[in-house]
Amino acid sequence: MIQHKITLNKLLNSPNLALIFFFIAFSIRLFVNIFVNPIESLLIADMQFYDLIANSLSVNPFEQNDFLAFYPPGTSILLALIKITFGPLAYLAIEIIYALLESISVVFFYNIAKLVSHSKIVPPSVLFIATFNVNAILFGSCLLSQTFHVFFMSLGLLCILVFFQSGKKKYHILAGSAFGIAILVRPEIILFIFLLCIFFLVKYFKQKNKSSNISLIPLLSFLAPIILCISFGVAKFYIHTGHLGFAHNGIFNLILARCHNTALQATGNNLSIFFPHDSFAELHSRKPEHINKKLQFSYAVGSNQGTTLIIDCLKETGVLKQIIYSLDNLMFLWKAPLWPLYKHPSESIRNISNLWYKFFDFYFAPLSLISLVYFLLINRTNDGLIIISLSYLSLLLSALIVFGDPRFNIPYHSIIVLLSLEFLAQIKSRWRKT
Repeated sequence: MIQHKITLNKLLNSPNLALIFFFIAFSIRLFVNIFVNPIESLLIADMQFYDLIANSLSVNPFEQNDFLAFYPPGTSILLALIKITFGPLAYLAIEIIYALLESISVVFFYNIAKLVSHSKIVPPSVLFIATFNVNAILFGSCLLSQTFHVFFMSLGLLCILVFFQSGKKKYHILAGSAFGIAILVRPEIILFIFLLCIFFLVKYFKQKNKSSNISLIPLLSFLAPIILCISFGVAKFYIHTGHLGFAHNGIFNLILARCHNTALQATGNNLSIFFPHDSFAELHSRKPEHINKKLQFSYAVGSNQGTTLIIDCLKETGVLKQIIYSLDNLMFLWKAPLWPLYKHPSESIRNISNLWYKFFDFYFAPLSLISLVYFLLINRTNDGLIIISLSYLSLLLSALIVFGDPRFNIPYHSIIVLLSLEFLAQIKSRWRKT
């Protein structure tokens, strides 16, 4: 028994632990992506649109076409580059690359946990859960933005934490570059950049030693690649549409969030997209008073019709109902159908995904919210945990402003696990001392 404990302890502290779990994670994801849920077998809605946009960009990247500017540019551009590089083998290449990026992200989160946690058990626990996270594995086999999002977000987090701990200049530039690409993939991460800049400035003005690595020059160097990436996104949007913007679906999502209609149609140059929104339709069946009486809206992109719809909905509903809408939008992070897995043609995949969804949210959703309050308001001694908490807070704020969805949670699963387990570890440590 003693020998077993020593062996386990050596394993948990082994420098090869991350490498071992990387190969386990990669093997599982590669098998699922190629044999269980091939990407080309489930091309519906967003996944089909990403695929069509990537195909068009790989042929004519400068075409004037509103459809090519509907989504944020990052995912479509990355997919187009893969298609150009690998040609007829593009889907297989995407499956391998998605598996690789997801597996590297698992290791990134393990190293993030090692940087911010004082517990010996938390980092390997994060590594283990991230490796076998069922819905993260299944989402890695869907042609969506979550894989690119989690990779660049985890890379950015790791680099910014290393910078805060070591002061090495290259890391804040690497962090800015990673977050810049992450914004091109999913722009809501800009909320985290905003919160991170506030944290940085508070640290700067509070510090007594102005010669430390917390200065305005690293902040500007951090923001430079982010601004460059955003400018690239605006330029691409202008090429396709002839006017300034970033992605048509920004207004599209805001209409849904502020009007709570169950379906929406956007039309434009070579664009006609109709989305029946599953979360709002499900909410309508439970709480019809929380849904706009006019269930379906339509507007033309590039005009002021979308903005007018939002303003009309704000006037019609009033402040109190908008607060209710925001709380509904937040709850969608945990209490909505997990698209597209709940519609998967395979019953076994639907059942496994739903079981993990319920288990994960039952245990980690409440803990993560409590830990957020704890690390941001009660125990603010660990800058690393504050930064990780701010990244999760940005997801919640994004859900309040626009709307949440269980799939938006997927890239943050390892952050949720880390915050929850670190909170429990610290409470246990305090309890032992008393």
